[in-house]
Amino acid sequence: MQQKVEFVSPRGNNASLRRYIEAIVGDEFFSIEFIKSDGSKRVLNGRLGVTKHLKGGANCNDIFKHLTVFDVQKQGYRNVDLASVEAVNAHGFRYRFTA
Repeated sequence: MQQKVEFVSPRGNNASLRRYIEAIVGDEFFSIEFIKSDGSKRVLNGRLGVTKHLKGGANCNDIFKHLTVFDVQKQGYRNVDLASVEAVNAHGFRYRFTA
């Protein structure tokens, strides 16, 4: 059974949310739940810090708005809008983010 941790995060403070998610996950596998730009809910299984499949060698995305996650099921990089993150599952815990 997963233990649940609730984290109250003011929306708009993406920098602290990014640091918190990176501290929770480290370089381990995790799942993240978020709302896509079309309004549908998505659960992504992935890892942070994967650089093997990069073309050009650098992340050109806005790091203050998006979290770049390597999707292990689709074998590609996905950008998660930090403002739409609902929950992270890692290390047997479920971290739920509320405003």
